[in-house]
Amino acid sequence: MKTLITLIFCYLLSVFTLSAQSEATLKGSSLIAGTVDLSSIGLANVTGGSRTFFFNLQPSYQRFIVDRIAVGGIATITGNSGGTFSQTRIGVGPKATYFIDSGNDWIPYVDGSLLYGRSQNDGLAGVNEVGNFLQAGVSVGMALRKDHLGILFDLGYEYTNDDTIGNPINQIFVSVGLVGFLYQEIEE
Repeated sequence: MKTLITLIFCYLLSVFTLSAQSEATLKGSSLIAGTVDLSSIGLANVTGGSRTFFFNLQPSYQRFIVDRIAVGGIATITGNSGGTFSQTRIGVGPKATYFIDSGNDWIPYVDGSLLYGRSQNDGLAGVNEVGNFLQAGVSVGMALRKDHLGILFDLGYEYTNDDTIGNPINQIFVSVGLVGFLYQEIEE
C-alpha cells in the first residue's frame, strides 16, 4: 500500500512538472496583481459596540527569474475605523510565488511575502500612537488565466507584529484579486 501511494504521488508530481507550461510563467515574463478588501465587522471589546470598517489595498509586481518562480515586491495600504478608534498602515516588502503551471487555464500556486512599514493608531484607549509593523504571510491559491488577464483565489495565513497594538495578530484569510501577465507569446 505504501508503494502504491508513493507511485501515485510521483505520478501526480510528474504531471505538474513535466507537462506543458504556458508562456505566462516562463523566465523573463512578469505579472502585476492586486487585491482590495472591504469589510465591516462588529468589535464590541475594541470599539465599544460600534461597527469597524476595514479597507486594504495590496498591489504587487513580480518577474519570473526562472520558469514558474516569480519574485518581486508588494505594497499595502490599510485603514480601519470604528467608534473612537482608527488605524492606518502603509508598508512594502518582498514577495515570491511558485506557480504549478501545467499549461491549463487554472494555475495553482504557493506564495509568501514579508511587509514592513509604519502604523498609526488614533484613539485606541484614548492614546494616539505611531510605530512600525512587520507582517509575514503565506498562501496557496489558484489563478484562473485567460490570455494576459486572470483572477486570483487565495487562502492564506498572516502573522502581524504591530508596535501600536502590542499583541501579535494571527489571521487566516480568503481573498480574490486580479492579475495581469506580461509576456511575449511563443510562435509555434
